[in-house]
Amino acid sequence: AYDQYVFAQEQLKLVLWQDSLYDHFVKAAEIRFKTGETSSIEAMAARARYQEIKGLRVSSEVDLLNAETVFTNILGVSYRILPSEVAFRRKSWTQPTDSMRVTGIYEAVYKQSIAIAKSQAGLEKQSLLPDLSLGYFRQKIGGVSGFHGVEAGLRIPIWFLPSAGRIQAANRQIGIVEVERNEAIRQRSAEYEVRLREYKIIGGFLDYYEKEGLSQSEAMIRVAEKSYRSGDIGYIEYLQLLQQAITTRAQYLEYLRQFNEAVITLIYMNEGK
Repeated sequence: AYDQYVFAQEQLKLVLWQDSLYDHFVKAAEIRFKTGETSSIEAMAARARYQEIKGLRVSSEVDLLNAETVFTNILGVSYRILPSEVAFRRKSWTQPTDSMRVTGIYEAVYKQSIAIAKSQAGLEKQSLLPDLSLGYFRQKIGGVSGFHGVEAGLRIPIWFLPSAGRIQAANRQIGIVEVERNEAIRQRSAEYEVRLREYKIIGGFLDYYEKEGLSQSEAMIRVAEKSYRSGDIGYIEYLQLLQQAITTRAQYLEYLRQFNEAVITLIYMNEGK
């Protein structure tokens, strides 16, 4: 919930940044119209797009408020908790060398289940074994006491088939539990590999944006604003450049959100949960 709250805050920041860009666009378009460089169409288009951003801003503010409400309700508090300015960034994680930790919880759970099934099978097998009894006694013979003796007995089960059936059922249960364990481990390992692959691929995307993409988008905006004010490009080209720069920022935030979710899942799985 906190990560969603922080992401909503970053989304609002992105919209506020767009609001600032289109505010400059409106002012530049009006100046060009007043000086006779262009028709009123450019100024009208700029104002229309600016109003769209205003609506998007309201929507983002509502999303942020909703995310904050969910977060504070989970904490059980009534006061506001504002995220740190640097809260939305890459989460750190180091891939552990012991991959068995990922499936360890399943090994432990199913090990106990298998032990119980084997114990039951053992009890059923014991029921088929002959029962040997040994007794000690004293008796009188001809009125004379002091005679001692030992008696032994052997009892053999005659209802073999029911017991054999129970043994087979117990052995089948052992096999079923082992199959379930192997399948659970396989699925867990596959899920881990998927998350690990996401972590690496998205991490590569973030490397690009942080090293080149974001700085290029800022440079693109500076060039676009300067070129539009000087009349070197029209409003259509200017809008295209603006949208490209905005898309770069928005895509970076989305990749950052996906990356952090992958990290949280990997940490959770490596803790055996």
